[in-house]
Amino acid sequence: MNNSVVKNNEKTIHKFLIVIACLIFAVYSEKIIGRGLKITALYSLLCVSIITTGIVGIRSVLYKKDQIHYLYLKIAIPLLIVFSFLLPPGMVPDENTHLKNIASLSSQLLGVEINHKATLTYDEYRMIYDNHWDEATRLNIKDVRKYVLSNLRVKTNKSFVALDKVSSAKYSIIYYLPAVLGLTFGRIFGLNAIISFFFARFFGMFVYLALTYYALKKMPIKKNLFFGILLMPVVLQQGMSISYDLMLNSCSFLAVSLGLGFVITPEQSRNKKNYFLYFLTAVVLIFVKSGIYSLLLLSPLILMTKRDIKNINYKQVGFVISFIVGLIAIRVLATMFTYKPVTFTNSLYSMLPWNNPKTQFMYSVNYFINHPLRLPYILLNDIRVHFGFYFRSAFSLLGWLNIQLSTALNYIWIFVFMLASSFEKDLEYNFSKFQRILYLLLIMGVTALVLVGLLLSWTPLGANHILGVQGRYFLPLILPLFMLISTSKNNTSKIEGSYLKLAFLLLAIIESLDLLYLAF
Repeated sequence: MNNSVVKNNEKTIHKFLIVIACLIFAVYSEKIIGRGLKITALYSLLCVSIITTGIVGIRSVLYKKDQIHYLYLKIAIPLLIVFSFLLPPGMVPDENTHLKNIASLSSQLLGVEINHKATLTYDEYRMIYDNHWDEATRLNIKDVRKYVLSNLRVKTNKSFVALDKVSSAKYSIIYYLPAVLGLTFGRIFGLNAIISFFFARFFGMFVYLALTYYALKKMPIKKNLFFGILLMPVVLQQGMSISYDLMLNSCSFLAVSLGLGFVITPEQSRNKKNYFLYFLTAVVLIFVKSGIYSLLLLSPLILMTKRDIKNINYKQVGFVISFIVGLIAIRVLATMFTYKPVTFTNSLYSMLPWNNPKTQFMYSVNYFINHPLRLPYILLNDIRVHFGFYFRSAFSLLGWLNIQLSTALNYIWIFVFMLASSFEKDLEYNFSKFQRILYLLLIMGVTALVLVGLLLSWTPLGANHILGVQGRYFLPLILPLFMLISTSKNNTSKIEGSYLKLAFLLLAIIESLDLLYLAF
């Protein structure tokens, strides 16, 4: 078949895909624009932004043939900004707690902390409690957005107040740093709490984009799979929030990407810059969520072949030992010098409550030592009871788990992930059975630790399932999980990467339009 025929066939396919995309946009546009007079200027702007992002993305995939990491930026930047406005401050899970933590760290940084208690500006306090952010069941996205928009120009009250909550540990700035800098920036320039909060989000968003961009760029295999994961609605939601999930997810992705590169493409990946980034990533992972996700740093060891092991020299062994000892030393020293006993006393201000949701009767390690069969029973029963919830809250439950996007699309995401993992055209590396088993054990280990952690810290004694676990806690594991699925190198049934990119792009745009519809 000559080149002209091939080009004509490609143009025909491209036109067909564009028509399909336009039909999808038309269906959702009719659903959305049909609201007539209820459409606000913000609503219209966000709608146009989403559709424009889709058009730009399609053009980049089919005609400009942008490299995948540049394509990611073109799509992720506008979608993260759109998500930030669709889910106003307070509508991302636990943002109330994270705001208190970053406000406390910012107050310590500025030297305005009161009596070693979490210290907020009066504006920040009112923003939390006016909206009942501490009572997630009472949150309504429309009411919160109305409050945010109506208070954008409110004059700043710079007075500081303290909560009946011990100030955040100084080492937590490691994973809160972007948001702390954003909030501090707003405070220094006298911006009101809502605008300062958006700066906290945007500073975090910038760091998240930088880390995920570099991780995608350095990913040696299955880039399309990784690209799709980064466009999942819940991943985008956490990527624009002030939650430490932002740093957890981006650093986990970067750890997996660099770890794979050290073994699969050592000539391009083994350099001082990547080693330094890997170390910084490791520092974040050993602090956030009790260090559970730092197990992902074991990726290079899992992927090592017999040839790699034979070629190890004493210099490399010394480097690895120094790396591990350095991480442990940093963790221990940070804990020693920032430890504060937790005590709850009467509030310094009668109007500043701090409610501790935990009961005094909790599961303990000693309990499970005395009842060894109880732990596996609770873990297995929890998976049985909550598997559907974990699945939905990882793919389509946004906000305080009260914004349900299309559940049907969840299965399409899974299907395209499997296609990208199994039939990606540029696949050049295949895991051995032994490596897959080790990687699966690693994923299962992290999952078990997440469940046990919430069992010990959040679940009341006597419960038969675990409280507090959500699907977003497993987002860092989606990439290594789907990487285990692959076909033989000799399989000729491969899918062109541009079709996979287009599929993920359309899914992301459809989900964004769905969120727009539900948010208004």
